Amino acid sequence: MKKKISLVLSIVLIFSTIFMGSGFGKNVIAVENTTTKQSTDIKPIHQYTFDKDNGDTVIDTGSMAGEDGKFNGKANNTKIITENGEKFRRFNGGDDSIGFNDYITPLGKKSIKFKIRTSSTNDSNLISNLNDGAIECGWASWISGSGQINVSVSNGNTSSISKVTSNKSINDGKWHEILFTWDGTTGTNKMMLYIDDLTNADAVTTAKSVENKLPANKFLIGKYGVNKAYSFIGDLASLEVYNDVLDCSIKVESITLDKSSISLLTGKTDNLTAIVKPDNAINKEIEWSSSDKDIAEYKDGKVVAGKKIGQATITAKVKGTDLKATCEVNVTEDRNKAILAITMVNGITKEYDVSADEISAFEKWFDESNGKGQVRYGFNKKINPYKQVKEYIVFDKIASFEIRSYEADK
Repeated sequence: MKKKISLVLSIVLIFSTIFMGSGFGKNVIAVENTTTKQSTDIKPIHQYTFDKDNGDTVIDTGSMAGEDGKFNGKANNTKIITENGEKFRRFNGGDDSIGFNDYITPLGKKSIKFKIRTSSTNDSNLISNLNDGAIECGWASWISGSGQINVSVSNGNTSSISKVTSNKSINDGKWHEILFTWDGTTGTNKMMLYIDDLTNADAVTTAKSVENKLPANKFLIGKYGVNKAYSFIGDLASLEVYNDVLDCSIKVESITLDKSSISLLTGKTDNLTAIVKPDNAINKEIEWSSSDKDIAEYKDGKVVAGKKIGQATITAKVKGTDLKATCEVNVTEDRNKAILAITMVNGITKEYDVSADEISAFEKWFDESNGKGQVRYGFNKKINPYKQVKEYIVFDKIASFEIRSYEADK
């Protein structure tokens, strides 16, 4: 893969020279030399988080997205997956990709931040605006078979090729946050690559040339031009593009929870929110844990009580730090019960001693079953010596039902 990228970048093509010399050259953006800015001072000009996508249309929510969808992408085969409340797109190699009809990355100074997961041991392309051997100018990022991230930039000739390679490997099947920054100059070690720890660069290099020529290809995620041999196999959760250099040195100083204690009935939920300070800190990823998941655990912004009664501690910890906050959860038995008496059309009455949640579930099923839901509903019964007994009631056999609520003894 390294050889292929280097070869592509070093090919001198008359096509590029002619094309750049035509009207296309009017769009060339001058490289501006600026200082690094705090990450909260600038917003991504293009941002793709996949939670607002419409079918195969990948929606840009960045500051320069506009209303015409000019910078939206087109997904080819990549499917949206939801896991632990987070949406991402899955790439299975081959033609799986996201293409764009306009330039997404600026010339010169830039920051490109993305979150990926892969376990592939093959060389594979991530993001590129090269065109499969038909262009010299542009930049590309790829993963080597050993799992290292590579980013290269060229301004149209062999001597201008600059490349930075990570020291860390990321093909371990875990999520990794990648940040590439460059101030657009040839200043010493101004081309930087971060892996997970966005405050300390994993690898740096000095660019051999500035970048002031537009590439022929707009933007492509998942493969390199039309070549499928090095297509990406893995997951992409987000992509952010900035027209400046991100400084992620602002660190988290504290974390608190909006509740120090919660009381819940078994099976119930309550909201729990973590507050991380300062507001402009960058590395604010939180790791949640429970001292006893059978009693209570944290899922998608809520504390969920299990079936076991008792006390559990929910802990929110800022990833990569010792900063944490806790919430004590007390779970008690839901003693709200009811006798559900169902009279069948044949006159027989069946009675079930059930929880309040079971009553709600039955009423919901009954309201939806007339041509919409399942035609039957099952009740679990305890009959010795059987391990499990389930009795089903058919919707159109029910004449009426009665609910007799009561509170069970402790």
